[in-house]
Amino acid sequence: MIGVELGNRTDRYPDGDEIAVIERWIPPNLFEGMSVELMAAILDDIDREWTAGTPYSDNNAAKKRAAWKVVHKYAPTKNEAQCREIIRVWVKNGVVFVDEYKDEARREVAKGLRANPEKRPR
Repeated sequence: MIGVELGNRTDRYPDGDEIAVIERWIPPNLFEGMSVELMAAILDDIDREWTAGTPYSDNNAAKKRAAWKVVHKYAPTKNEAQCREIIRVWVKNGVVFVDEYKDEARREVAKGLRANPEKRPR
């Protein structure tokens, strides 16, 4: 909201009137400030954990292995919501994808994120 003067000042009413109006807001680019090298480091970390058998998860209920946390580790100026949105966009665009793996600790098949080498930012 911004104040806009109505231009109705007079000698008897020198202050005039002002009303509040809505100003269009365009959100900043989600990936602003994220270089190709920074995104590559995040994707490398995601791949490293996949290879180690402890992949990150894009599930909203994920705690310790939440993928948004790796984004925040490399881009600490991004808040949790922005980090979650980056992961969501990457999943939607195929930059990372959900795949099945053998969870040795739980002795079952589970799902985790891995990076798609063909869709890495360049």
